[in-house]
Amino acid sequence: IAFSSGAILVYLALLIYYRIQTKDWTVASFQSLSGSYANTGYMGIPLLLLAFGESGLGPAVIATLIVVCALFAVAIIFIELGVHAKKPFGEIIQTVGKSLATNPLLVAPFCGALWATTGLELYGPLRQFVSFLGAAASPCALVSIGLFLVQKTAAPAKTTWSLVFVKLILQPFIVWVVADPILGLPTFWVYAAVLVSALPTGTGPFMLAQYYRADGSLISRVVLITTLGSLFTLSILVWWMTPS
Repeated sequence: IAFSSGAILVYLALLIYYRIQTKDWTVASFQSLSGSYANTGYMGIPLLLLAFGESGLGPAVIATLIVVCALFAVAIIFIELGVHAKKPFGEIIQTVGKSLATNPLLVAPFCGALWATTGLELYGPLRQFVSFLGAAASPCALVSIGLFLVQKTAAPAKTTWSLVFVKLILQPFIVWVVADPILGLPTFWVYAAVLVSALPTGTGPFMLAQYYRADGSLISRVVLITTLGSLFTLSILVWWMTPS
């Protein structure tokens, strides 16, 4: 609850602000996702395992599902609203529903989780092929991000740094307020929630921008700067948690 409320609150607050600034739901949604989408999969799971041992796997997986499914779904709704803004309302609802049901970035995690519950295993060669294919996703996204970094972005520098501040500082603080003073969660869950919320922006928003053929230059800069900045912010958080 603490992590999801922090991520959703930050996303919605940024969405309202950037919608007023840009007058475009699509642009506002991409920028908001850049400041609220934590890299829970590739960084969160190994980091929490390192910090808390096997007990850290549960919170990391929960956070990953929230980010990949819930936050992505909300973002896609507003992106579709922007893309089809000139269509009749009924047609927009139908289009959004179809997009949510067919978007591979939402369908793939759901199908993977559903398959995992069956306890069945894929045929050996097929499993190997799928593993190779899945392992290529992140490197390809990183190469694309690198290509976008050399391009100029129309967004001002203050927008980039504002999103970096929100992602690395403000979001973890909001999650801490919800987890500790408001909900009074046990120390372990407070620390786990704060740590995953302090993770840098993942490649998900960039891949979503590529899927919709939108400008990914701002997102790529936020991903790079938050990843570098998190080396310091995460180190400070882990040091703060060490006595307990």
